[in-house]
Amino acid sequence: GQLLGSPMYMAPEQLCTDFHIDPRADIYALGSLLYTLVTLQTPHTCTDMKVIAQEKIKGLIIPPSKRVKMLGKKNQLEVPDSLEAVIQKAMAVNPDQRYQNASLLRRDLEAWINGYATEAEGASQAKLIKLLFIRHRRLGTVISLLICSIFVFIYQIKTKLDIALLDQDAALATA
Repeated sequence: GQLLGSPMYMAPEQLCTDFHIDPRADIYALGSLLYTLVTLQTPHTCTDMKVIAQEKIKGLIIPPSKRVKMLGKKNQLEVPDSLEAVIQKAMAVNPDQRYQNASLLRRDLEAWINGYATEAEGASQAKLIKLLFIRHRRLGTVISLLICSIFVFIYQIKTKLDIALLDQDAALATA
């Protein structure tokens, strides 16, 4: 029946007496710590325990990217979408929507660090291709140049065919 830990980093279920607490509460705490590291502020703006409990239970936490913007123009930090998705998944109100263990959270963080899409963000095919190009800049440059060359080649062939058709039509018209 005791509250153990810092309320700023506690999972919502730790604040309710009728919830079963399991290791996913620690995932929430890790997400809260990551939030603090990324935004340089705790997930909650006030220090009143009742307000913090209400915000946690209702999921009323300002997304990291918006929190960073609120710091003002002096701050040059930006929170990548994929990292924000990881933080928000780790801090989900419903434990079933969080990472189910720390290794899944670690895997997503490693994916983000290494330039891959995270499971939390549910990246589109376009984003996966963009990340591939970013990870392999030289290869991406070569492929981009190859694609541009193909389009130029196709345009030139089409232009020559159009001219040939016009010449053929003109020859038929004079005959």
